[in-house]
Amino acid sequence: MATTGADQTAILQRIDLTLPPSAQMEYADYMAGMDDAARVLLVMPQADWTTFLAGIVRRSPRPPEFTEEFNFALGPGKQGWNPESAKGLKTGQVAWGVNESEGLNIGVAPAADGTVRVFIFWHQT
Repeated sequence: MATTGADQTAILQRIDLTLPPSAQMEYADYMAGMDDAARVLLVMPQADWTTFLAGIVRRSPRPPEFTEEFNFALGPGKQGWNPESAKGLKTGQVAWGVNESEGLNIGVAPAADGTVRVFIFWHQT
């Protein structure tokens, strides 16, 4: 699903994430329900990924442990959302939000020319 720039900005605000200026958003969608959820797919330079992850870790109770065994936590593929096709993908999770009542599943895979693909699946619990 294609989203507008305003939609993408609203999704990032709801998730409470600030992206590095170099990050390019390739996909974003928001699923409203009893427990809301959102998916965001980003591409950014490896160095910016390191800084972006450090910012997430500072706000969470513990750093994520990235493993291939946790890739399922990104959910199934959908038009534009394709974590299962990302070679070398590893996923971790952190508690997020007010009172750590939300989850942030983060998958990262190497991409071309020193960049990484970052899959973010945010959900309320």
